[in-house]
Amino acid sequence: MPSTSVCGHHPGSLAPVDTFSLSDCKSHVLLKAGLKALPDGRCITLSWTAKLKNMVMGNNAQARYRRADFESRQLNSCALWSANYLAASNGVQPDLKQDKGLQLRLNREDFRRFNRALFAEATHQATARNRMAARFSRVAKWCNGVGELGAAPTGMLLQIMKDLTVPNRHDSAMGSQVRAFFTLVFPVFPVVAMISTCLTNACSPVAGAMASSMGRSVVGTLGSYNAVTGVAALCSLGGAALAAATAQRSPLSDQTVDWVQQEQARHSQRLLKLVREMIEKPGARMAVNRALRRKIPPHRCVHAQHTKTPEPILVDALIQAVRSVTTDAEACQAIDRTMGRYLNVRHFDLPDEVPHNRIRNDVHSKHRLAREKDILALTNLIQHARLDAVDPTRHNDVRTDIQDWFKQARTSTLGKFAHGADAISQHGIARAIRSGQEGIQPALREQLKNKPEHMLKWIGSNDQILANHHQYGPVTVFFARVAEGLRVFSHGVLLSTNYQLTRPFAWAFGRLTELLPNVDLPGREKSIQWRGHQSRAVSFSVGRFFSSAIWAVVDAFLILPLAGGHGVAYSGQGPISGVPFPLKPFGQGSWILGFSVISTALQMVMVAGVTMPAVVLAKAAFLAEGWRGNLQRIGPALSKRERLQWR
Repeated sequence: MPSTSVCGHHPGSLAPVDTFSLSDCKSHVLLKAGLKALPDGRCITLSWTAKLKNMVMGNNAQARYRRADFESRQLNSCALWSANYLAASNGVQPDLKQDKGLQLRLNREDFRRFNRALFAEATHQATARNRMAARFSRVAKWCNGVGELGAAPTGMLLQIMKDLTVPNRHDSAMGSQVRAFFTLVFPVFPVVAMISTCLTNACSPVAGAMASSMGRSVVGTLGSYNAVTGVAALCSLGGAALAAATAQRSPLSDQTVDWVQQEQARHSQRLLKLVREMIEKPGARMAVNRALRRKIPPHRCVHAQHTKTPEPILVDALIQAVRSVTTDAEACQAIDRTMGRYLNVRHFDLPDEVPHNRIRNDVHSKHRLAREKDILALTNLIQHARLDAVDPTRHNDVRTDIQDWFKQARTSTLGKFAHGADAISQHGIARAIRSGQEGIQPALREQLKNKPEHMLKWIGSNDQILANHHQYGPVTVFFARVAEGLRVFSHGVLLSTNYQLTRPFAWAFGRLTELLPNVDLPGREKSIQWRGHQSRAVSFSVGRFFSSAIWAVVDAFLILPLAGGHGVAYSGQGPISGVPFPLKPFGQGSWILGFSVISTALQMVMVAGVTMPAVVLAKAAFLAEGWRGNLQRIGPALSKRERLQWR
């Protein structure tokens, strides 16, 4: 339910109406804690296969964009909490317009890239240099979108075909698997091959100007999607660097300060709901502690008797602060004071006046960054890509803009067909078209699946078999798991090879930015601030560049020449225009295919050709073995897994 609580920072300040759902937050906390909620209210640890699936599938680009945006807003709230606490400790009013920490946080690349409206001259009085920096960030975002196009053309085409046919059907369903196979055969694979061939032909003149011994492999390198992604990632990094060099720290406008205060009020209001849930339900408190145990180190935790896992000092302090007050307004103010004190005090159990108990008031100091990371870990539980249905266009890139265009085209076309059916008095057909146009939203579908009056409609679906395997026969479960394993391998490994290699490079660069020392320049007022929170957008561009460069070289010097029978790096002799594809079992010779055949699309076609029969066999086994009924999960398999009650 939307909240209308008062969470003020000064008299009369109201938290904006929020659509935050505590039930969605509960699901997200359980996922982060490695738990799964059962229909009867119990929570059990995820199986190793479920954990492996979550790790392999990872996040998509839109989720990464939203997380970068949300974390940048949470850092703005950290700067505001700290400034208000320090001003209250000194008995003065905070000058938020001139606060250095808030100004630096608002100039981070992640915030600037996804909040361009706050760098407009008319409404927020941004300086000319900051407006120029926002333009550079916009170019960097566009280049990043081009890189995403090159990194996953097969995935984009698959998503477009899904949006045009069955947009709301679960990916594990039988219909989705059949659709994936036939769309991979046509048009995904032919389109990917055609574009790759065009790229290779376009790069031939460039390769011809290079050394003859390297020309053939250079064609393969330049003509690959990975090379396009690498160049686009490098351009995105250049745009981000120009934005960082152009931006300047300047006084904030009243509109900008009000906007940041509203965001902080929203964070405080959501935290209040979660903290009160932890106060009322010890199981919720244990789940939150489990979700944070890998994010907050043990030396910033307390070992309480009422919790099985170490509890972060921050969580314990927030619970104690909210318990000591009664009204929502007082509770939000207590949360703000606790957050500010956590950012500025080393030891919570000692008074602020104790010598050396204060953390140095520098947003780039080692201790301040560590405390802010703790707060980010907690606020990610109440503001995350899975929880916030924000305006999607703000996080769109070139690839998602193309996908949205096809969604709108489908909706518009079906709407015209429905209108035409109404015009000729075929109202039943019109209703069927409109029903297919809207479909059942995934969230509503999950709710209906657990209601007895609607459950029978989905008992034969593959995702229902996987979620409630104790209600089905062993053969049904076996083939359903085989099909799901092949689907995860196809989409999480074959379709995401570039992405999987990107992740460690992005992680390493992010850690590097947090470990570099700051450099004080003698004789100058400003110092070089190397250390800081990682920019997720920049870190991922760095990862894309290195992973794409590696895969481009591997394609050109290893995969393609070996597939064509020419040795590593074309050390052998023979034609290199394509790869011979033997058709002797069919009474034919060899069919010469271009380099583009060695592609993700062809590999996924082969895996999908095995996946679809497994789904069909699972459906046939279900019809033969039947459904055992809406049984609860009991028995030895459940007793071996740790359980928890959210109450």
